[in-house]
Amino acid sequence: MKRKYLLVIVILLLGMLLLEINDLNVDAKHKYRKRKKMEIPYVQGYLTLNAGENLPEGSVVYDGHLYVAAHEAPAEIVKIKIADFKRISALSVPAEAIDLAIYGNYLYALCDTAPARILRINLNTFSVDSILDLGATENLYPHVDAGCRLVIDDSSGTPYLYIAVTAIAAGFRAGVARVNLNTFLEDAILWLNVNEDDAMSMVKAGQYLYVSGFPNAGGAGYIAKVDIPTLTRIGAINLATIEAGRDLAVRGNYLYAGGRLFAAGAYPCVARVDLATFTQDSTVSTNDIAFCHLHRILIKDNKLYGLYELTARVAIFDLDAWPAYEVLQSMFPAPDIGFQNGCIYGNYLYAFEYHRPGIIVKILISITDPLPTIQTTTTTIQTTTLAMAPTRMRVMRRVTRIVPWVV
Repeated sequence: MKRKYLLVIVILLLGMLLLEINDLNVDAKHKYRKRKKMEIPYVQGYLTLNAGENLPEGSVVYDGHLYVAAHEAPAEIVKIKIADFKRISALSVPAEAIDLAIYGNYLYALCDTAPARILRINLNTFSVDSILDLGATENLYPHVDAGCRLVIDDSSGTPYLYIAVTAIAAGFRAGVARVNLNTFLEDAILWLNVNEDDAMSMVKAGQYLYVSGFPNAGGAGYIAKVDIPTLTRIGAINLATIEAGRDLAVRGNYLYAGGRLFAAGAYPCVARVDLATFTQDSTVSTNDIAFCHLHRILIKDNKLYGLYELTARVAIFDLDAWPAYEVLQSMFPAPDIGFQNGCIYGNYLYAFEYHRPGIIVKILISITDPLPTIQTTTTTIQTTTLAMAPTRMRVMRRVTRIVPWVV
């Protein structure tokens, strides 16, 4: 009799174990499907920088680390390990760094000085190696209103750093400065045409640079096209419906300019430019927060992510179904503080809340890699979860769902 009961207990235990294993496998598949179709994007966690590491702006990713320029004096460049999303260290720099780029083993930091200054930082020692001041009239348009202004190109065999500059003391004319990274010396400057002022952002597509800005006397924005090999201006277009391209991004044959409408309400918007004809073919506005720019626009796969400057929101545009979009509002740690910058690395969007101290928000936006495999041992069965603990997960709420307003 005892053996009979013991056998029944063993069978029940084995059955429970098999059910648990099956549930874990089903749950792992269910989580993958649910995240892919329902929960993406969601906030996976956030990192508050140290006291004094204020107002994060430019950033770059290199060798598994995210470098962020916390520009408010005393200025710092903060180093964050991406794998565990933890701050490692910070480098104090002699000027307010606002934009970053990397070539070889050096990080180049654009500083908001008069004239503009470039710091060359050795990544092996994480220390300032050299300092270069640009020409006397080569300044920067106020950093809080501008996007990325550094581009590196080595297609000629020589690596060059291009900087979008503004001659503040000479009518605010926009220009492009060129620095030879082999010699770390400026060797050329191109000034754009009259009324092509206030350089705000710059991006590379093929052999061309595209510079956005707006007339200092007032009016809608422009985008100028510059030939890289000859450093000459090819032409420019006026943006009929957008105040200025605060930031630029390229996908395929299209250039996208983020900003706000040059019209009543001044709502966040994105203009699309056909690069084949170099003409603006459409503009889409989210029509939700007046006098607010999409201060940073970032592209991954077929999605464009626009970061709001006045509040913690993200607009997501489906580039394959243009002009479809949605606006996401999330439970950010500082929801009334806008995003000033951010970057995309792997499956994550890192958005920077313009806060004292700075806050880096990590948002899962894609699953292009398979989920971690189920780990088993002789005594336990468990699933590997994504980096942050569930208690720190903040799911984003959709505010506007695919309600395009095309200008």
